[in-house]
Amino acid sequence: ISSGASVVIAQSYGRNDEEEISKAVHTTIAFGIILSIIISVFMVINARGILEFLKVPSEILPKSTTYLRVLFMGFMASLLFNMGTGILRATGDTKRPLYFLIIAVIANIVLDILFVVYFKMGVFGAAVATVLAQILSAYLIIDSLAKTEFAHRLDFSKLAIDKEVLKKILIIGIPAGIQSSLFAISNLTVQSSINFLGADYVAAWTTFGKVDGLYWMGIGSFGIAITTFVAQNFGAKQYKRVKDSVWICFGISTIYSIVVTALLYFSSPYIYTLFLKDQTVIDLSVKIMRDIAPFFVTYVALEILAGALRGIGDSIVPTVITL
Repeated sequence: ISSGASVVIAQSYGRNDEEEISKAVHTTIAFGIILSIIISVFMVINARGILEFLKVPSEILPKSTTYLRVLFMGFMASLLFNMGTGILRATGDTKRPLYFLIIAVIANIVLDILFVVYFKMGVFGAAVATVLAQILSAYLIIDSLAKTEFAHRLDFSKLAIDKEVLKKILIIGIPAGIQSSLFAISNLTVQSSINFLGADYVAAWTTFGKVDGLYWMGIGSFGIAITTFVAQNFGAKQYKRVKDSVWICFGISTIYSIVVTALLYFSSPYIYTLFLKDQTVIDLSVKIMRDIAPFFVTYVALEILAGALRGIGDSIVPTVITL
C-alpha cells in the first residue's frame, strides 16, 4: 500500500499537481491508521494459533507468542513509518527517512541492552524495545511531514479518505502487497518445515535470515529508487529518462548483488560467530547461506523491472510473475 501511495504521489509530483499530492498524503495516512488497527487486533488475538499452525516447537511457543503479540500491539507505528517514508521518498527526500531509521536502530539496540541485559525482561523486553524504537521512528517521520512547507504537508485536520485517490493507490498497492506477501507465504511454508526439524534448525534459519537481510535491504532500496524515479519522470512525460534509468539501475544492482554474494558466501562462518556459540547451529547457518547466496543475482530482474512497472502504474504483471 505504501508503494502504491509512493507511485501516485511521485507521478503527481512529476506533473506538479499539488492538490492530488495533498489528497494522496492524507488518504494514505488515514487509511494506514485504519488498516493497522484491524491487523493489530487480528494478530494479537490469533498469534498463538498462527504459531501452532506453523509448527513452532513447544519449548519456544510461549515466548514466540509473547514476542509476536507485543510487536503487533505497536504495529501502527511501524506502518505509519513506512507510509511516511514512502511519501517523503516520492517527493525526492530519501535522506531524512535514513536518518530517522538510524536513530531508531540505535534506540532499539540501547533499549535491548537495557531491558534484556539489565532488567532481565527476556523476549518480552526485546519486543518492547523494538516497539518503542518503531514509535520513535514513526513520531520523527510524522513530525517532519507535519512541519514541511511543501505540498506533501500533513495537516491532521484534513485526515480523510478520498475515494478516487484511494482507488488509484490500491490499484497499484494491492498487487504490490500480494507480490510481497507471496514471498512471505513462501518463507512461512519453509519455516513450518524447518520448525518440524527442531530448535537447532530454527536457530540456524533465523540467524541466516538476519544476515541474509543485508542483501535484501540493499536490493530493495534499488527497487524503491527505480520506482520513485520512473514515477516522477513518467508523470513529467520524460520517457527516455524512464528507459535509461531502468538499465542503469539494473547494471548497478547486478554489480551490488555479485559483490554482496561473494562477501556473504566467504565470510559467513565468521559473521555467524557474532550471533552464535553453538558450532552445530553455525555449520547449519553457513550451509544455508552457501546454498542460497549464489542465486541472489537472479532476483535483480524481478526487483528492478517490477519496480519500474510499478512506477508507470502497472503492478499486475510482476505480481503474476512472482506467483
